[in-house]
Amino acid sequence: MGSCSQAAKVSTMSIPSCEVVADVHPNEYFNVEVNRVLSGAVTPDPMEEARDGWTEAGWGSTALAMINVTSIMRVQQILLAKVNAVLRPYRISFARLEVLMVLLLAGDGRGMPLGRVGARLQVHPGAVTSAMDRLEADGLVRRVPHPTDGRAILAVITPRGEQVALQAIDDVNAVVLEPFQPGGAAGEELFVLLRDIRAAAGDFEPVTAEPAA
Repeated sequence: MGSCSQAAKVSTMSIPSCEVVADVHPNEYFNVEVNRVLSGAVTPDPMEEARDGWTEAGWGSTALAMINVTSIMRVQQILLAKVNAVLRPYRISFARLEVLMVLLLAGDGRGMPLGRVGARLQVHPGAVTSAMDRLEADGLVRRVPHPTDGRAILAVITPRGEQVALQAIDDVNAVVLEPFQPGGAAGEELFVLLRDIRAAAGDFEPVTAEPAA
């Protein structure tokens, strides 16, 4: 798994936030949850009980949809908790890591308009402003005037921000993304199913392939 010491290979710049080591290992929370299940503190799958109760209440026609929606929400909670546990030593949230990664992957060092950051992350401008305020206070990003548009402000990741982002994403990859299942063909199928749900909700504009001439 990546660590602050390993990330020193990227840069010799010191990062005070990386000197803070979390009291709890990122996986400990989930080990507790697993032990709780094995000890009988919770049922093997509460969703099955919910499905039965939903059906018995006379809503059988929507029982499958209910457990799918609830399962998606529960998975989101699990993954977000795990990611935030990994990020705790860096004193950044997942939302702030997303901003750092958008700026890091832009790759040109010239920054990105705040409005484009929000569009890339599909979040309200206020959320971007809040994340930028925290990141800027921590010296991870800076705001600069747009060179040609006096009304626009650019978000620029700092060298320290680059190092924090690289260290943090290394740990996220090792602890959350690499072990994630399903993978392979099943993972692609999962993505398509979730993409269809997002498209139906108007989350993005599906691209229609033009017919061959």
